[in-house]
Amino acid sequence: MKYYNSELENIKRNHFDEKVLKELLDDVKKSIENSTKKLKEVGPGKN
Repeated sequence: MKYYNSELENIKRNHFDEKVLKELLDDVKKSIENSTKKLKEVGPGKN
């Protein structure tokens, strides 16, 4: 998440690029979906 936060800061400081922001948010969404999928595969109490 550190990477995403720094990218958001760069967008704020420089200029707003909607395409870059959309790509960044898509990456975050995919990362969350992958993490959720892995957690469901492991199940509760099986880490």
